[in-house]
Amino acid sequence: MNMIENRIEVQAVNGDFEALFELSPVPMLVSHADSLKLLAANEAALELYGLERGALLQMSLPELHQADKPGSSGKAPDADLAHRHRKSGTWCHQHRSGTVLFLECVTRTLEFNAQAARLTVVRNITAERQAIRSMEDSERRFRDLFQHTLGFICIHDLDGVLISANPAAADSLGYSVGELLGTSLRDLIPGELHHKFPGYLQRLRENGSDRGLLVLRHRDGSLHSWQYHNRLIEDADGKMSVMASAQDITDLRAAENAARRSEQQLRMLADALPLRLAYVDADMRLLFVNGLYERLFGRHRDHIVGKKLEEVLDAETLAARMPHLQRAFGGQRHHFEAERNDANEPRCDEITFLPDFAEDGQTVLGIFVMAQDVTHQKQEEQRLVELAQVDTLTGLLNRSGVMSHLEHALERSRDQHSSLALMYMDLDGFKQVNDQHG
Repeated sequence: MNMIENRIEVQAVNGDFEALFELSPVPMLVSHADSLKLLAANEAALELYGLERGALLQMSLPELHQADKPGSSGKAPDADLAHRHRKSGTWCHQHRSGTVLFLECVTRTLEFNAQAARLTVVRNITAERQAIRSMEDSERRFRDLFQHTLGFICIHDLDGVLISANPAAADSLGYSVGELLGTSLRDLIPGELHHKFPGYLQRLRENGSDRGLLVLRHRDGSLHSWQYHNRLIEDADGKMSVMASAQDITDLRAAENAARRSEQQLRMLADALPLRLAYVDADMRLLFVNGLYERLFGRHRDHIVGKKLEEVLDAETLAARMPHLQRAFGGQRHHFEAERNDANEPRCDEITFLPDFAEDGQTVLGIFVMAQDVTHQKQEEQRLVELAQVDTLTGLLNRSGVMSHLEHALERSRDQHSSLALMYMDLDGFKQVNDQHG
């Protein structure tokens, strides 16, 4: 009677095991104790490997193995594989698709269908391994970036004391990394700027980040300008610190200041010249005018620069200038004279349009404009012409004047295809009158 009860109890236990085995969400495998041939696999294991039950049960545990290192050319020896698969540990198996699975396996001996067997409980740690590897790769890349980047990276605590610094930052200030660690940024700032440092730390605490310009003193005493963008970071223990990324713009600022001084000098020179100077871009927009143009237009350059010609010149003047502008934008250096009224007084300008070519030597980016008031020169030329062609005593044309007027009249006659009449008058005895009375 007891033997019958024991058999019924064992069958009940085996039935409960099979139900637990099959319905468990955890992958489980049963293999032969010696050959490690698979004897059973639950649904979770089939899903893990992507195999049908019949295909999986044709294999042994070592046959599910994949080389531990991706890209390895060969498998470990069979004896070693078998030994490793009899012990709990981390195994590398292969999914049907070829994907490597990292599995944390616990194996125990048991009796299965009246034969010695091993139960293997599997936990898929592939995602965890990939996450760890990704984190390690990220940390390695950060270390490489931190150590080898040409930008300046350092970390300081909330009081401004340096915790770490990359070699580029230390070298920029003439120190080694070890010499900088434990140093307060405040000690690297010129004394006259110390009062600004608490405000910097306060902005970081309140806003979580700060950006701006920081002046630091080099070991040799020279001042360096750093353009920075810093932000608060929190480590795994919840401790706050400041990640500082910066760039040394000392040379850039020096170049900008030199360019600014050069521009100021050129501006002063342009304003001092007795010429009206301007620059017109390809969109007919004024990008530069000197002082004489300001006086001509009666406006400050801030109200001229950036305006189109149509906004500055009246329609009649712009229409008169347009053919000359088109020739200049066509690539021709062009010189012409133009008349204008200044306070109802006629004036004459001598204007030159000089194309500004791009590097290809073909594209015209804009036009340099040079204009000079030549009214006095024209008046002087006219006076000299009159002296040469008019008799000072009588105010009448002399021989040179008559011949000049005759040449002009002949030119007009030819141009207009018209006739020309010339009258010659001879006065008897006029020579004696002229000789006697002058």
